Amino acid sequence: MKYYVVLFFSLCLSVSVNAQSAEDSVKTTVNNLFSAMKNADGVLLKSVFADSAILQTITRNKDGKTIVQTDEVAGFVDQISKLPKDAADERITYDVIRIDGPLAIVWTPINFTSMGNSVTAG
Repeated sequence: MKYYVVLFFSLCLSVSVNAQSAEDSVKTTVNNLFSAMKNADGVLLKSVFADSAILQTITRNKDGKTIVQTDEVAGFVDQISKLPKDAADERITYDVIRIDGPLAIVWTPINFTSMGNSVTAG
């Protein structure tokens, strides 16, 4: 079974999309997100999110119940900016990008590296 991480950006990331370079714009925003995380750059990290953005994590508990956790972007930015440089190094290979107006969805395998430990999702 192949696992993918879906990056869902809807009013969350400040992507300026036009017909000619929509995918490039989405890739630039995602690359800036990962670059900011790798460099623990809170200013760049904050800049990729819209002011009204929230972060949601969807998981299942041991009983199989779906759990949705909602967090503020400011907390995420604060947490990442306190990490040592290169502690959150995520590598992405673009697979599927879908764009509909201001909504962009990136479906892709990602390699998460945190403090030297690597985990691949994809």
